[in-house]
Amino acid sequence: MPRFASPIRLATLVALIFGLGAVLTPGTAAQDTFDLPIRKLDCMVEPSDDAVRDFALFGNEAIPANCTVAAGVSFTVADADGTNLGSCTLGADGICTVPVPVPSTVTVTEDVDTAAIGFTPRENPITIEVEPATEASAIFVNLQDVQGLPDTGTGATVANSRPPSGLPPYGVALLALATGIIFGLRGRIAK
Repeated sequence: MPRFASPIRLATLVALIFGLGAVLTPGTAAQDTFDLPIRKLDCMVEPSDDAVRDFALFGNEAIPANCTVAAGVSFTVADADGTNLGSCTLGADGICTVPVPVPSTVTVTEDVDTAAIGFTPRENPITIEVEPATEASAIFVNLQDVQGLPDTGTGATVANSRPPSGLPPYGVALLALATGIIFGLRGRIAK
């Protein structure tokens, strides 16, 4: 006849099974959050949407032409109610992450005071929908500031100047053409 285990051995076995199950089963907290990656590019010219998408998928292996990966820039992440979910600063690899709830709508804002001088975000903040099994990320593209013409003092702006007569610029051309035709015909009629 089989021998039954003592109550202490049985309790130890049950505790071990439940303890092992707890270790092997991810907790609900791990299933309810997602580490949202945030990246940033400083670009001399506007990259194509395909180039930015490739950068989002492949990271530093697919940096668009005329762009560099930024480091040391800070970002904050807030939920739809404006509650701060966290912040991060880009490392040398140009990436940082903030844990966000899943599902959620979050807004990522670049701290432009920490960005490279001479570059402006083309979009700031960025709003993202985070869904289960998501591959969401926030990719900031900062474009080089366009330098205007130097200020050389007072003078007329050619683009906004009009002839003194108040005629539009094409009116002056038509007037000159008509004058040329009239005087040209006058010379032929006189002969």
